[in-house]
Amino acid sequence: MMIQVWFKMLQKMIFILGICFITKGVFAADRVEGHEVFLKWCSACHMDSPFAPATIRLRYSKGEEFALLEKRNDLPAYYIRALVRKGLNGMPLFRKTEINDKELEALVDYLAPVSKEVSK
Repeated sequence: MMIQVWFKMLQKMIFILGICFITKGVFAADRVEGHEVFLKWCSACHMDSPFAPATIRLRYSKGEEFALLEKRNDLPAYYIRALVRKGLNGMPLFRKTEINDKELEALVDYLAPVSKEVSK
């Protein structure tokens, strides 16, 4: 009887560990895809370069710690979505034909991972 209880607990633990590994792989894939979206659509203006206009603007208007989007931890998901779809100041908006919803979510996951996300 005790062996059966132990065996059922072991099965549940293996199941839970399996789910953890699967979801970790999914989140890692989203981060890779988000990085690719960032490189394609955002990096020209937001890369770590003295020639990147958005990085320069953020550096001088908000300070060094806010200059690089990839190093920030204060960008909530809803804000990133709004900026991408509506633009702001010199930043253009991006239509769904340029950055589709799946790519946008990958970008959001890249720039505002769950651990630092304020709100979806």
